Amino acid sequence: MNHAAQKFPEFVEKIQADGESTRGDIKEIRGQLKEVGENVSRILEFIFGKRTIVSSSPMRLTDFGKMVADRLKAEQWAATLAPTLLDKVAGKKPFELDAYADSYSKRHLSDDMKTRVKACGYEFGINTDAVQGVLRVVLRDELLRLTGQEADN
Repeated sequence: MNHAAQKFPEFVEKIQADGESTRGDIKEIRGQLKEVGENVSRILEFIFGKRTIVSSSPMRLTDFGKMVADRLKAEQWAATLAPTLLDKVAGKKPFELDAYADSYSKRHLSDDMKTRVKACGYEFGINTDAVQGVLRVVLRDELLRLTGQEADN
């Protein structure tokens, strides 16, 4: 048997051992990248605050935004309010309903809802714009439902 043939089993064992080590290194790197991602998320949350809305199109509430909506009783608010707005939004497209809901949530809230927005912002440690954004999405979704439309994707 020549020298190369004698060394081949040793070579195969070394490759297998190196493969095990590499797989372990990859697993460790994945864990570290996950930790880095979590740290970046915490830093961004510290700088910009907790997000109530996912800004993909169309905007949707985050889990945190749903908690804010529950505290505001936003769905009940929108279910009561939206039918009274139907004549003002007749014929509007989804993006126009979104713009209307945005304007309404910033400029036409009752004194009671303004107080609830401020209290909710205080309670959750977010600014009132983030709370009003929750009202915007909930009102838009209710207007879409009542007009038989869906949000643009």
